[in-house]
Amino acid sequence: MDDGLNLLDDLELELPDGFDFAGAETDSSVAQGAFFGPYQVIADVGHGGVARVMRARHIHPSYAESTFAIKVLHDELARDPRVVSFFRNEAFVLSMLKHPNIVQTFEAGTQDDKVFIAMEYIDGRDLDEMVARCKKFNIALPMPVAMFVVSEVLAALDYAHELTEGDGQPLRLVHRDINPANVFLSYDGHVKLGDFGVASLAADQVEKSRELAGKIGYFAPEQL
Repeated sequence: MDDGLNLLDDLELELPDGFDFAGAETDSSVAQGAFFGPYQVIADVGHGGVARVMRARHIHPSYAESTFAIKVLHDELARDPRVVSFFRNEAFVLSMLKHPNIVQTFEAGTQDDKVFIAMEYIDGRDLDEMVARCKKFNIALPMPVAMFVVSEVLAALDYAHELTEGDGQPLRLVHRDINPANVFLSYDGHVKLGDFGVASLAADQVEKSRELAGKIGYFAPEQL
């Protein structure tokens, strides 16, 4: 699922002087079994150019049966205010989204000088991986499966697009990167849309900044 972790890879960021993405991938890790705040790390899930994701459990008895995905910004990038701003924007946007087809976010903050987001852990694969495996074995993706995945993603997008603030004003949330790597398929049959970090809270924000985010083949129409 590495592609799904590359939240900011397609954005032009002013990175710290001498920054090397390859080198960044070796930091931000926490040893298996170690504690990261109230979370105990079970295993390393993977990393991208921006963050590392770890599977963890919470020490509170109420969450004993739950598994979390802890997304930790690489140390070098954590020193760049603009990158941290994008990362926190992801946490802010996700905290507002409560829908069965959207990856849930539980908390975000700083622990041991590391910037992190604690999210729902999806035990499964992403759509990009599933399509790749179908191609590898020359298997056609069954139409009922494809239609189910599309309908679940559309349900998530409809919810996000209709989301309002406390005063009833529409947020006009635009995801901006609906690509297969951001659609997660759990082994128990659930479809979850993730990586709202490149989302725009309103179409006019995109217009003001003229900043394009996400992969070109999956740009939201509001960006063009």
